[in-house]
Amino acid sequence: LENNIPLNESNSIFVCIDESRCDLMKVLITGPDQTPYQNGCFEFDVFFPANYPFVPPKMTFLTTNSGEVRFNPNLYQDGKVCLSILNTWEGRPEEKWNPYCSLLQLLVSVQALIFVKEPYFNEPGFEKYICTDKGQHLSKSYNQQLNHATLQLAIVEQLRKPPECFKDIILRHFWFKKDSVRQQAQQCLNDAMQNCARGSRNEDRKLLYSSETETLSLKTVATTVEALNFHLNRLEKTRGLCEEDE
Repeated sequence: LENNIPLNESNSIFVCIDESRCDLMKVLITGPDQTPYQNGCFEFDVFFPANYPFVPPKMTFLTTNSGEVRFNPNLYQDGKVCLSILNTWEGRPEEKWNPYCSLLQLLVSVQALIFVKEPYFNEPGFEKYICTDKGQHLSKSYNQQLNHATLQLAIVEQLRKPPECFKDIILRHFWFKKDSVRQQAQQCLNDAMQNCARGSRNEDRKLLYSSETETLSLKTVATTVEALNFHLNRLEKTRGLCEEDE
């Protein structure tokens, strides 16, 4: 696993093992570029039952803001990860877990099948709308909401209070990606302003999106971007001091 786990500038997977509990593992996946999860740090818990590998591990998604946010049709607010390889979703027999599956295979499946460019179409039945104007409109609106959720929960909150086992990894990640994160935040704010302007022409000045999707206020996005800049500025100062000491 150590020699094969994905590790690159765009997106990576990190694992942390509790030496006192060999049946538990923590996982951190960074969001790929060109997706609404870009630059975010997403946490999972993995539990290995006593009859593993004859049954799949149990995987729980933690980046939910205490059960308030659903980042993907495959990631539930209660932490459930819905994938065939976990036997939490009906799939073809060859997609399901078997004793020859590996942990690496599971983690790469989560990374490749969930953190995608257009997650709206991961919802069963929605794939039929991929080539329609309505589908593209709803997918874009969904992504804009996820862009903000990623900034708020997978970036700002991770900067503010990173989990201890991944603290150094997370701070280094944002140190190296800080310029990209700032550009990402500015784009999110620009999208919010444009949607607000379009809404004002439709006598709906306060909302980013139509009633077909969950609403998000421009003020909320601006507050998130302000918090992001605060934490990035603080990170730059502390990391800069560390480099001077070295």
